[in-house]
Amino acid sequence: EIVPGAGQIPGSRPRAVEGGRSFAFGDIEKGSAVPAFMRDPGRAMALLDVSLVIQTLVALGRAGLDAGMDVYTEGGFRRNRDYTALLAAALPGNSTYVTDLAEATSFGAAMCAVAALEGLEPAALAERFEVDYRNIAPMAGAAGFAAYSDEWLRLVGGAC
Repeated sequence: EIVPGAGQIPGSRPRAVEGGRSFAFGDIEKGSAVPAFMRDPGRAMALLDVSLVIQTLVALGRAGLDAGMDVYTEGGFRRNRDYTALLAAALPGNSTYVTDLAEATSFGAAMCAVAALEGLEPAALAERFEVDYRNIAPMAGAAGFAAYSDEWLRLVGGAC
């Protein structure tokens, strides 16, 4: 986590690990110790996507995701094709989709407000709008992702 105590891995130290060496976020931020992968913007973005997918998997697991359940990505993340394709690859037992909701949090807040004002359950508003979605194909070549994710979580768990 970048902000200690927040997010899916509370208690973990903000850092990057490369080649067995740990780089503290503060040192990276100051430029005093920067891992080599961060000097390659494409590689850095790919590793950020991997980190975000792993954190998403932790959150989905905590929320009770089971095999066969559909997973929808909304808002800004729906435009990150690498993230959504890697998430699809990481969830082979689930169908994954992106929606056309550009501002999903705002949309959800507005739905809750209308439901509260009208004394309805949010699900009762479903007939008032339409959400388009499309299925996401899993990223090719991501067969080793589960083992990588397990090791990533083991390392982070050791830092908690």
